[in-house]
Amino acid sequence: MRVLRRRLPLILVLLTVFFAGCSLVSPKEIDVIYISHSEWGQTFSEYKIDLKNKLFWIYRAPWSDEMRRCIPRDESAENEGFDFVSSLQGNKIRAFQHKAKWYGLTNWRKWYEPKMGGLISEGHWFIKIVFLDGATKSSSGNAATLPLTWNLMYAAFEELTGENILIDRRRCFYG
Repeated sequence: MRVLRRRLPLILVLLTVFFAGCSLVSPKEIDVIYISHSEWGQTFSEYKIDLKNKLFWIYRAPWSDEMRRCIPRDESAENEGFDFVSSLQGNKIRAFQHKAKWYGLTNWRKWYEPKMGGLISEGHWFIKIVFLDGATKSSSGNAATLPLTWNLMYAAFEELTGENILIDRRRCFYG
């Protein structure tokens, strides 16, 4: 009993750290997030969210009648082929970083696929996260399979950018 009383403060500290989600190692900070949506093998919308430089970029693939497909983004072009949308506010970036950590954005699996016998959609999504240290993390999936915190991150991205970027209902095929 005496041993337990002496170790109780240490046990309480360890439990507090564990349940608070704290880590002795600071989490990696996100530098840039790339998001793209594709359908029938063609990418029709892409987004670049540069948290470090507080910039939001977009590429909506135009339709080529002669190629009968969306025109892909030219990654070698100025600004990687993206069009500038807006500057991001520091307070919104901080709120987004907090929500991304809380909702586990960087812990999403590499690939989400439908369960056996589940709905299969032709639409796909892809997210690439680049951290300040240069490391990357990617996650992708069929539009019918989404991470559990997708809707929470959907709202967080919309609050950050003012755009509906996780689920883009506009398709270049219809416009």
